[in-house]
Amino acid sequence: MPERVVFDTNVLISGLLWRGKPYQCLLLARANIVQAVYCPPMLAELSEKLRKKFKFSESRIHAVVTDIRNCLARNIYRPFRSLR
Repeated sequence: MPERVVFDTNVLISGLLWRGKPYQCLLLARANIVQAVYCPPMLAELSEKLRKKFKFSESRIHAVVTDIRNCLARNIYRPFRSLR
């Protein structure tokens, strides 16, 4: 089983827009050499940054998010519980 990794939003954006090391990380995930995991709040943050900072259209954001969902494994998001 491939090693599990989490790419933060900056790595995802860099991998989408440029061909450096973050891009190579995404290629490893696509090839199933590593198992990249994500949670819905990460995709929400990615969508927001693509919309506001990079002026992506809604259809382009939808395409990016769909592609990420298809090539990365979803991890169940469980917020931290209060210790009280």
